[in-house]
Amino acid sequence: MQAAGFAQTVARNLEGNSDPDIDRLGPPVLAVVNGEYRSSIIAHPENGVLPYNERGAQRAAHRYFEGVGYAGPEQRPGVERCTEAWGSPPMRAFMYQLFHGIVQTADTVVIASEELASIRVIHMDGKTRPDAITGFQKCSVGRWEGDTLVVETTHYSDVNPERASTGRPMLISGDARVVERFTRTSDTELQYQYSVDDPTYYTEPWQGEFSFSLEESDHLFEYACHEGNYSMVGALRGQRVVEAEAEQKGRD
Repeated sequence: MQAAGFAQTVARNLEGNSDPDIDRLGPPVLAVVNGEYRSSIIAHPENGVLPYNERGAQRAAHRYFEGVGYAGPEQRPGVERCTEAWGSPPMRAFMYQLFHGIVQTADTVVIASEELASIRVIHMDGKTRPDAITGFQKCSVGRWEGDTLVVETTHYSDVNPERASTGRPMLISGDARVVERFTRTSDTELQYQYSVDDPTYYTEPWQGEFSFSLEESDHLFEYACHEGNYSMVGALRGQRVVEAEAEQKGRD
């Protein structure tokens, strides 16, 4: 019933829509798991809530898309700064169309995400990369277990632990170990399951799952997002105007 309520709210918010993407691809939908809509993609804990520890709760005490302030770009969410990749592990589901292309070669699997134009390389040679090299999605090493692609990712950077979420941010520290499982369950559905073991921000390991659906009516487009974009400059400059107006009003 909760998932149905969310879906009805989304439908009401789209009345009078003028977004051409929605006209072309349909309205946003909730995440689907085995053909069923879910109000949360968190499979464990069973309450569907991220099990933050005290440190995690403090770091994630805000809505992701609101950021934590306007003092500088570092306080803005990664999606505004064009530094966060939707295809980075663990991947997330949102109530609008996020397209990913998957390309398989002899020794790699590549996931190309349309949003923020990220290219993620999964190495299938079984070799890890040097510990000194860290990054947003660092080292993903894959293997096949029957028809399931299992990918383990470690060596994350601690510079920006926040990951986009519709509510409070998902946090991934440099100590995190993420294991993903990709299983094709039909001609049009790819089941995605993952687990996160990160004692820096959580009280216990947790798990998520949702499904990707095949879309053959279109193709990926260049997103052309880059850090230092004009919108970031405008947002910070606009906040300075708001502050100046508030200061002037205090004097009057």
